[in-house]
Amino acid sequence: MGEQISALLAVESACIASSLYYARLGRLELEQGQVSDAVLHLEKSLMLDATNGEALIDYAEALYRSGLIDLALSVNLSIGRQANLPPSVRALVSLRQKRWSGLLRQQRQSLFGVLGYSSNLNNGSERDTLQLTFGDDRLTLPLEAVYRSKAGAYTLLGYINDTVIRFLGNEAGLSSYLVVKETQANIADQLTLGATIKPSVSDSFAPELGARVQVQEEQESLAVNVQLPLLAKGAGSDVNLSALTEFTASRGAAADRAYALGLRLGNHWIFDKSKVSVDLAFTRDYTLTPRVGGDQTELSASLSWVTKLAKGELTLGFDGLYLQDAEGSSDFLANNEPRHLVRTSPWIGYQYPLAEGLMVSGSIRNQYQSSNIDLFASQAFQFRLGLQYSW
Repeated sequence: MGEQISALLAVESACIASSLYYARLGRLELEQGQVSDAVLHLEKSLMLDATNGEALIDYAEALYRSGLIDLALSVNLSIGRQANLPPSVRALVSLRQKRWSGLLRQQRQSLFGVLGYSSNLNNGSERDTLQLTFGDDRLTLPLEAVYRSKAGAYTLLGYINDTVIRFLGNEAGLSSYLVVKETQANIADQLTLGATIKPSVSDSFAPELGARVQVQEEQESLAVNVQLPLLAKGAGSDVNLSALTEFTASRGAAADRAYALGLRLGNHWIFDKSKVSVDLAFTRDYTLTPRVGGDQTELSASLSWVTKLAKGELTLGFDGLYLQDAEGSSDFLANNEPRHLVRTSPWIGYQYPLAEGLMVSGSIRNQYQSSNIDLFASQAFQFRLGLQYSW
């Protein structure tokens, strides 16, 4: 088919006044996935002959594949209003109108409940002593219970709402996440509201702008981020390289303002019944307010393998993190040496559909955290059993 396109392009100068020529060229390009070229040549066909029905039908399809769903719907609607359409074409146009209309605004809502256990609910230290430094001298003191890891069960109840709206090739998303967590008679509410916008720039350049507001336990935070793709997808590659910048501000018990710059690289491979994903990220966090430890550098890695079983879906994963502070925390902690920590988390998850929209899931995670400062060394075993209904 590529040879047919090349052959047609070779005689274009002799066919510049032919609507049928550009209609044929546009259809071949559409079948080959050359959507931008198809849109251009189908538009030329219609400029030469606005009554070319085959070009009009293919033009609507090309607009749809370009992400211009609202324009595709408008063209498709004009086709459906023609009185002399063959029954088979009218059925196709009607089906497309119904299917495409559902893509302009998509909404998904979920209710979920989780029963879980963690050996470290408060992210506390696994040490029961605190070692203070005075030059070459050391002083060991008992660590108060409030700073030590605390085990226990917890429950989560929550609601999720995700809405996607598409217009003129652009995409806007709105999300809300409300969760109530109960841990040993302590109840914490968390509300998260988010918005994302993906403007249509080109086929290979799709930036993303986002904002997030979170309210939790008398503390509010705002985050605004911009993600710019640096490596275009295509040529059979799923590699995604992007630059990320984010500004965060919070008030309350831990008031802080900071901005971050980073790079994110991801790729995935799809096999018969499984999918392997790898994500790597580098982030430099710059504080705008006084903060213990100062600026931070973070490296993270995530690996997952998802496979479909005869019943349900199994996921094996591994998360890793390296964090380095730019400044020391205190003269009495490792003689003010900047903190660094390494966190590794192998985990396994399983989910099984009980009915349409109803999913039961379970996961086990073991997290290890080491640091040059004993106070930040910790370990946590976590188990979660959840039930979610989506519509």
